[in-house]
Amino acid sequence: MWIDVEDLFVHAARHARVSGIERVAFELCKALREGEAAERVRFLRQHPAHGTFHEVPWAQVLALAGAPGEQASAPAAIVSAAAAPAQGALAGRRTLRRRVAMALPPAVREPLAGAVRAQLAALRGFAAAGRALFRAARADAPTMPGLPAQPFDAQARPDDTLLVLSAGWQFPGHAERIGALLRRHGMKLGICIYDIIPLLRPEWCGRGMAEDFGRWFTAITPLCSLVMSCSQATLDDMAPLLPAAGVRTARIALGSLFTMPPAPERPFAHLPAPGSYVLFVSTLDVRKNHILLFRLWRRLLAERPRAEVPRLVFAGRIGWAVADLIQQLDNANWLDGHIVLVKSPSDAELAALYRGCRFTIYPSLYEGWGLPVVESLDFGKPVLASNATSLPEAGGTLARYFDPDNLNDALAALCAVLDDPAGLAAWEARVRAEFRPTPWSQTAAELLALVDAG
Repeated sequence: MWIDVEDLFVHAARHARVSGIERVAFELCKALREGEAAERVRFLRQHPAHGTFHEVPWAQVLALAGAPGEQASAPAAIVSAAAAPAQGALAGRRTLRRRVAMALPPAVREPLAGAVRAQLAALRGFAAAGRALFRAARADAPTMPGLPAQPFDAQARPDDTLLVLSAGWQFPGHAERIGALLRRHGMKLGICIYDIIPLLRPEWCGRGMAEDFGRWFTAITPLCSLVMSCSQATLDDMAPLLPAAGVRTARIALGSLFTMPPAPERPFAHLPAPGSYVLFVSTLDVRKNHILLFRLWRRLLAERPRAEVPRLVFAGRIGWAVADLIQQLDNANWLDGHIVLVKSPSDAELAALYRGCRFTIYPSLYEGWGLPVVESLDFGKPVLASNATSLPEAGGTLARYFDPDNLNDALAALCAVLDDPAGLAAWEARVRAEFRPTPWSQTAAELLALVDAG
């Protein structure tokens, strides 16, 4: 059984910590290597320019995650009202430019603004072209660092299974290379698809991402003998789009025991005080619905004494289509410090944030699973979650839910928790008593059974 891990290497080169789909794929690979079938499991990287595959030792894959908590050498950046003075000069320049622009006649201002936007778009285009040229030059290199000289073709056998467990769609020609490999060696293909958001809700994706994913999905699903997902919601979404015959589909239970560091001997001084905040763990992304929480906290502060309103902590990197959100937060001075962004926290910082929060909240509009919901329960913390798509599968009966499109429903659910400290304590006690984490060994066993059955 071979697993394509090229995406894990690309992700590790771009980000300080393994997260999201890549984190799931890594934990699953780790569980497979630590189980009884370890000798059956081998790993592949691909050379995009040459269309060749090479085996990569497990030690190199394992090294991508590093030791828990060691991914970031400096504390995570904290963005809140306290950071506003450092940004004052830049904000002042923006305000001055805006006043000058608004003083111009509309007949001048509007064409000028269009010209500026065109120039910025051109600069972004040149930057994208430069990055593409760099990637092409790197791909054209005669060897890939760390890979053995012997290519995969010399080791493949008929009826071997190739698994794609992460984001293969981001590599142009990935499905075509996989297809050629299957035909050449008589192999079978299994893939895991966590969501099909780019197909169903492309407005939440970059145009290039939606197009790339669509091409990949259309090309690779007819090659599959097995298509897996972590939620029934995603399987239901995919069902009308899969080939009519010849493809088995299955739900696998994702593990919920993640590799996290132990509690530090001393608390992180730069993080909010334990017990003072509600936590939302997620990349800042338009689909994650941070704007709902901004509006909720503004309502809370308008209707209650400030001292009774906990801080809201966003923990994650800044992602897609949230420039307007950041601008609104800046304009509102991050509600004078009642909203805080902990940018790209390390594993140790993230664990500390989970341990110190009152509870977590997760208002996402669309998910394929909901890892932070399960993480919260794993840390013994109650979670107030959106009732959309797969999230009720992730949180089960231990989470509470609200409609992420309904501000009043979300406010009522939030206030019910804030106004009942005894009920929150009982809820947390129930989570700690009843939550049963799914070991990754179980996920690995389910995967192996599916592979062996086909």
